[in-house]
Amino acid sequence: MLDIALLLGLAFIYTFQSLFAKLFSDQYTGEAKFSSPVFSVIYGATIGLLNLIMSGFVYQPSLATFLLGLGNAVVLFLFNWGLIEGSRRGPYSFLMICTLSGAILVPLFFFRILGLEHISWIQAIGVIMMLGAFVLLNLKKESQKAKKSFYLWILLLFFVNGFYSVFLSLQTRIMNGAERSEMLVTTFLFSGVISAIYLLSQSRKKFISTFRMKPKALIFALSSCVCATGAANLVLYLYSTDLSNTVINATHQGGILVFSVIMSMILFKEKLNWKQMVGALVAVAAVVLLNLNF
Repeated sequence: MLDIALLLGLAFIYTFQSLFAKLFSDQYTGEAKFSSPVFSVIYGATIGLLNLIMSGFVYQPSLATFLLGLGNAVVLFLFNWGLIEGSRRGPYSFLMICTLSGAILVPLFFFRILGLEHISWIQAIGVIMMLGAFVLLNLKKESQKAKKSFYLWILLLFFVNGFYSVFLSLQTRIMNGAERSEMLVTTFLFSGVISAIYLLSQSRKKFISTFRMKPKALIFALSSCVCATGAANLVLYLYSTDLSNTVINATHQGGILVFSVIMSMILFKEKLNWKQMVGALVAVAAVVLLNLNF
């Protein structure tokens, strides 16, 4: 029961992280194309700094932690970049289905190949049901037609969202749960640096002015960072336990989607169609199956 509570708590925190990110985007008064890069810079720098403060400014990563953190920083930047570019070129619902599926399937196959991941038949059914729930929950009427390059972007998002989890999990396995703070500081600080370089290349002389925003926008950005800091530490803790990576990834990804739908209904007065209602029920059933082990 504690495991399920922690996984659902993780999903709940991540849901608020996404909510605050959306509210930041709504309040950002600069050019729309700079919204995501600016957020990525603030996101990476703030979370990296918060983890450094939490560690008492102790930063002594091993070579393995540093390289995995650096790789994850690149992955995190590519994810944010892909999300921006992909959403401009095709249906957002299809993009989200592929992105969320990658977070489950890429680590599953990666660790199965290495012989490190084993799930029961009932958990395998739970994974299939969760993938089906992703489809149902994201089924919306969208008139946007996909450009050819859209499929390359969703392929990128599928893999980078999966390898983000792979790198985090590998670090906990190699270091037996140690250097958690160093991993997160490396991942987020370097992601912020890469994002800043990208933003500078896009904005040039406007670089400084892109960070001018309403106090509300900054508060929402920092709130998202606080949530992400807690979530990142919790997910690394969960990876260091005996829980299957597949169970962790599928449960919290599905939980995020269900909580997001509920949040949209409450805060933004969105109405669910019958397919989304079925999807939410399937996701809940999948979470139950994923946390059974026969």
